[in-house]
Amino acid sequence: MPSPGLLGSYDAQLGGYSHQLNAMTAPALGVPGLQAPQGLQMPPPLPMATPLAVPSLDVGLDPASQEQLNDLAAKGKQLEALQNYYATVQRELQTERSSALGSCEAVLMRLREEVAGLSPSLAALAENVAQSNQLAEDIHRWFVANGPRIRGYQESTDPSGWLAEDTQELRQKVDSLGLRWKQLQAVAFTELPSRTVEAQVSTPAEVTPRAEVSAVAATSAAASPRLCPSGHVMSLFTAAKDGATCQVCGAMHAPGSVLMRCDLCGHEACMGCTAKSSDLQGQMSSSPLPATGRDRPKQPESIPEDVPVSVDCGTPIGAQPEDDEPLQPQFTSFHLSRG
Repeated sequence: MPSPGLLGSYDAQLGGYSHQLNAMTAPALGVPGLQAPQGLQMPPPLPMATPLAVPSLDVGLDPASQEQLNDLAAKGKQLEALQNYYATVQRELQTERSSALGSCEAVLMRLREEVAGLSPSLAALAENVAQSNQLAEDIHRWFVANGPRIRGYQESTDPSGWLAEDTQELRQKVDSLGLRWKQLQAVAFTELPSRTVEAQVSTPAEVTPRAEVSAVAATSAAASPRLCPSGHVMSLFTAAKDGATCQVCGAMHAPGSVLMRCDLCGHEACMGCTAKSSDLQGQMSSSPLPATGRDRPKQPESIPEDVPVSVDCGTPIGAQPEDDEPLQPQFTSFHLSRG
């Protein structure tokens, strides 16, 4: 039914009324203050669009794709294992961080305790250094003040220069003494001419000079080996930095001295004592020993008649010699001589 005042008709295809406007244009819907004309019915609601449905795709799997599914399943398991490993590594990292933090704190605490314990030692060391510096300054001041009175002929009056000059002089003296000692060794241990050895077989009435005796001792030391009291051969050795002591005379010899030592029994003696003992051994070996009762010839009970001998018996012990007979020595044994 058309509304009054408007030209139009109801159109069932359009689902509403169609109006024909001549001169006046209908106001736009939704403008505030406007209402629908009276006597008109509201049009029915427009039909809502149906929701879109996901089309079903008919995807067929061939038998060859089963291997792909197996590969996917294996990859899924590997991925799960990697995730588990990642979680384990995360836990271990967290544990290491916590333990490292605790260990660092413990190390720092220990270092602090050590530093606190070293503080008294450092304080004592600083005090000692201060005292040493003060002492060095006092010594230097004393040397500077009294340098001219100590050594008037030295140019340097400071302690370092004074000690350097004294040390240089001592070194020169030590070098000269070492050179002289080497010369003495070269003279003492070289073979001397054979004429000096003739002093050993001289008669008792002759007096051998002391120089020749020492030369003979040196010659015998170079020619024949020196023996210790036990009869072992001795060899030369140089005293160490602590020196050496002669076990015969008890004299203490300075470092660098040359002595004799037995490597078997450890006997040590100086050159003089070794020469004396060697001379005594040579005299004992060269001089005949007195005849003992064991070495004397036994008195024979009877002399064989077929052996022509002449007996020089002398005078028996206790017998009184006659006046006209010459004195003969008393005897205690027979002396036989073949005619």
